[in-house]
Amino acid sequence: MRVASGILLVAAAVESAVAQSAATVSPPRGTNLIVRLYYGDRTRLDELVSRYDVFESANHAAGFVEARLSPGEFTALQQSGYRVEIDPTLTESANEPLQPLPDQFAGIPGFPCYRTVEENFATLDQIATNHPGIASLVDIGNSWDKVTAGGPAGFDLRVLVLSNKSRPGPKPRFFLMAEHHARELTTTETVLRFAEELVAGYNVDADITWLLDYYEIHILPMANPDGRKWAELGYYWRKNTDSANGCTNIPGLGTDLNRNLGHNWGLGGSSGSPCNETYRGPTPFSEPENQAIRDYVRALFADQRGPLDSDAAPTNATGLVISVHSYSQLVLYPWGWTTNPAPNLTALRTLGGRFGYFNRYTVQPGIALYATSGTVDDWVYGELGVASYTFELGTAFFEACTNFQSTIYPSNRPALYYAAKACRQPYLNPAGPDVLQVSAIPAGVQPGTSVALNAVAASGRSFGYSPLPPAPNITAARYSVDNPSWVTGVVTHAMSAADGSFNSSNELVSATLDTTGWSPGRHAVFIEARSGGADWGVPTAVFVNVQPAPPLLSASLQPAGIVLSWPSATNALYTLLSTTNPAATFSVLASNIPAQPPNNLFTDAVSTVGARFYRLRIEP
Repeated sequence: MRVASGILLVAAAVESAVAQSAATVSPPRGTNLIVRLYYGDRTRLDELVSRYDVFESANHAAGFVEARLSPGEFTALQQSGYRVEIDPTLTESANEPLQPLPDQFAGIPGFPCYRTVEENFATLDQIATNHPGIASLVDIGNSWDKVTAGGPAGFDLRVLVLSNKSRPGPKPRFFLMAEHHARELTTTETVLRFAEELVAGYNVDADITWLLDYYEIHILPMANPDGRKWAELGYYWRKNTDSANGCTNIPGLGTDLNRNLGHNWGLGGSSGSPCNETYRGPTPFSEPENQAIRDYVRALFADQRGPLDSDAAPTNATGLVISVHSYSQLVLYPWGWTTNPAPNLTALRTLGGRFGYFNRYTVQPGIALYATSGTVDDWVYGELGVASYTFELGTAFFEACTNFQSTIYPSNRPALYYAAKACRQPYLNPAGPDVLQVSAIPAGVQPGTSVALNAVAASGRSFGYSPLPPAPNITAARYSVDNPSWVTGVVTHAMSAADGSFNSSNELVSATLDTTGWSPGRHAVFIEARSGGADWGVPTAVFVNVQPAPPLLSASLQPAGIVLSWPSATNALYTLLSTTNPAATFSVLASNIPAQPPNNLFTDAVSTVGARFYRLRIEP
């Protein structure tokens, strides 16, 4: 099946291949060759994409794409006059069998940071079991192997739904999916770690808490588990494992799931040849994995767009979908099948620029990479009008764990958090500013205590396309207590610019919270800002904790002192009112008095009238 020998011969042939870029070079047989394929004209690129395993990376300035070729394909392309250069490092990596690291007992061999299919499912089970109030698992369908007798057992497609079940809906929804292509190891781990952070931060982090209280986050970590099992053996496996469509050789069999969806299926950037890496399948949605995704997404989101490709979704359309792929450090949005702009282009690009601000990726329509059709983002937007994106993570399919953990996940996690925040109004809120550095001082108070609320409102946080829009001035900021501004009946309160005027794209904003009448317990304070004529941006929240007020005790002056019945609470400052001298009050710090003090326990009290000291006798 897979040949792992011949690496030294490949490496030895590389210098000759590079030096004789247009000449015929005969690489060793039975190997993966990772090459730079110089395509010349862009129309030739679209044809190459439909014939070869061209990666989701392209250097259009230099005129090449990276691709995986067989020795026969390599020779044929050179004989046709194409310039093809073998990448020795990537070729060696693509032909090395995966071996576990010393003392590695979990994860993919050689890549312990990436959980296997079975380990992913075990993590999902653990999340649902340990967090029943906010997490549920939904079996949305089956993989090809599972519905096909006579082969491997196959797998369920399982969606993790995160939302506070005690708070009724309907709620805005964010659908996040990964691993449509099997070999893209960073994708599943990215969305699974994001899920773990969400459940760990609920009731701890104010932003995570309100997201799960008011929104639903649906996560499909593994859209292609059958193919993923082959990738875990070291194959550059892209497709699912469908062998019923005319190709049975390994590793060529299967259907490219991200060319098999229904919107403008088969128009370009895919192949009708079953052994091709971009084989689109015999019909749209022919694959059980995509049938499950189709039915689930249709149930999540209403159709919000007209039937024509030129029909725009309304600006208040709700919902957001992100499909995570690798590699090439891109944020892609519709369309991938045509150079005609999507009717919601400005809004799609604006939100894409927000993602680019966090991960520093290039932001562009899918067609700018090369022509594609039958993809998730085109289908979701094309059929339903829902804002839809593809993230292309990192710089390799089998990304080194050091790169993933130090760069790829840390830079993409804030983009995913922003996506979750923006899913209610993805065509409106991203045009507004962000709210940063929120503080409430003090964070814990007794009712009636004032709290200083401060934040920074920042506009123009965009990256990845040119020309970027100018950063408009902040024009307003507001806050609400206990519920976000869009909840019916919520009262919002204006915040002020700290310098006295809203005249900058970055403003320190402030307000004083009057906690009079606030009930004891934790309160969420939501802050939003607006810039120019745009809508309000996404909110950021902070917690303020209101402590129960200490009891007010009455006491009488007796010959033995002030006699009172001690309450059960401790560690509080108690005020004693004298019944014999109404002008006299006494402050008692009860931090060292037990909950059930014995008879004749004495402590000192200081009178506010004069400097007289009293000895208190505490009676239970």
